[in-house]
Amino acid sequence: MWRSITFIILSLFIAGLAWPGLLKCATPPSSTDWIWLLADQLDPENFEDEADFEAYLEEMAARFPVDLNHSSREELLIIPDISEHIVKAILDYRENREFRSTEELLEVPGIGPATFDALKPWVTTNYRLSGPRMLVSDLGVRQYFRYQQSFPTPEGYRAQGSSPAYYPGHPARLYHRQTITASRFSANLTQVKLPGEPMTGPALFDFSSAHVALEQTGPVQRLVIGDYALRYGQGLTLWSAASFGKGGTPHTAPFRRQHGITPYRSSGQIRFFRGAASEIAIPLPDYLNERDSRLLLSGFYSNRAKSSVEIDADTIRPPTSSPYHRTDNERERRFNTRELVHGGNIRVEYSRFRVGVTYYDYRLNRPVIPHPQSSPFRGSDNRVWGSDVQLRLDPIRIFGEYAASRPVQAGSASAASAAS
Repeated sequence: MWRSITFIILSLFIAGLAWPGLLKCATPPSSTDWIWLLADQLDPENFEDEADFEAYLEEMAARFPVDLNHSSREELLIIPDISEHIVKAILDYRENREFRSTEELLEVPGIGPATFDALKPWVTTNYRLSGPRMLVSDLGVRQYFRYQQSFPTPEGYRAQGSSPAYYPGHPARLYHRQTITASRFSANLTQVKLPGEPMTGPALFDFSSAHVALEQTGPVQRLVIGDYALRYGQGLTLWSAASFGKGGTPHTAPFRRQHGITPYRSSGQIRFFRGAASEIAIPLPDYLNERDSRLLLSGFYSNRAKSSVEIDADTIRPPTSSPYHRTDNERERRFNTRELVHGGNIRVEYSRFRVGVTYYDYRLNRPVIPHPQSSPFRGSDNRVWGSDVQLRLDPIRIFGEYAASRPVQAGSASAASAAS
C-alpha cells in the first residue's frame, strides 16, 4: 500500500507538469508565508522540542488560507485569535450569499477595520462548482526542496586522523516535499534526511511520509489514506499520537480546539499515524433551534514501524522519540518495532454545546519494560477511553475531559475561560 500511495502522488505530480492546460493548475501562495505568520502567534515553550514545533507549524500551515465560503465552523476556528461570535457572524452572513472577495468581510456585523486586518492574511474565497469538477477546482501543484548545512562542519561529521567520522552520513539536512491541493482533494509526499544519516540515492531518504485525502464530499467530512494526525478533546485521551497523558500543544492556552482527523504533511517523524481514517457527519434534528447541529462518527486504523532499544530478543524499552538514524546502533534498531492502533470517536455538536467519546486500542509486537525515568506503560497492549465536553455561555466557556486506560490509570482536566 505504501509504495502504491507514493506512486499515485508522483504520477499526479508529473501529470500536473505535463498537462497544465488540462489540469488548470493554480499557483497558490507558498506555505512559508503561513509558517512565519503562525510562528508569530505561537509560543515555542509550549512544545516538547524544536522538532515538534516545526512539525506543528508545517502541518497547520498547509491548512491555510481558510475558504470563507465552504469551510466548516471547526475549520474557521483554526484561524488564530478568531472568536466564536465572529465565526457565527460569518456563517450567518454566508447563509444568504457567498463571499465574492475577502473585503466583503467588512459587511459582516461585528467585523470592523481592525478585525478585518487581523483576518485577511488567513482567508480566501472560492466559488462552489458542481459535479466532478468540484473535487479538483483550484488545483495546485507545489514542490519544495531545502538544503541545510552548518559551516564549519561540526566535529562529529569529520574524520579525526585515521579514525572515521562518528556519524558516517553527510552533514547536510535535506528536505523535499511535493503537494497537490484542490478544493476537496489533497495529496502529499514529504521526505527528510537528517544530518549524519546515510543516503545512497534520491529516493532513499531516511524518512518518507505520504497521504491522499478527500474532504467535505457528501456525508464524508474527511477520508485520509496514508499518514494523518488525530486531535480530540483537550488532549488527555488522544492528541497527535497514541499515548496516555496530556500531549501535543494547544492552539490557544488553556483551551484547545480539537481538529479531529487531519492529513499529515510535516517532517516530524514521531507524532502521527499511518493507515486510514475517516469521519462522516449526520445532521441532527434542530431541537435547540441551532444551525449546524450534527453527529460526527470517526474511525481510524494505523499500522506503522517505530524504533526501540532492545533489552533482549523478546522485550524492548518504549519506542524512542528520537528521529535520528545515524550511528550503527541507531540504524540496527531502526523500525524494529511494530505499532498497531485502531479506534474511533463519536461527537455531538451544537454551537453552544459539544460532547465526545473517544476509544482506541494500542498494541506493540513486543512487550515493553519501562525505564525508571520513562513512561509507566508496561506490556504490549493498552486500551484508552475518554470523554470530553464543552459548554459556551457567553462570555464564559466551560470545558473538561476525563480519560482512563487499561492497565488502570486515570486523569481529568477541567477549566473555564472567558471567550472574547
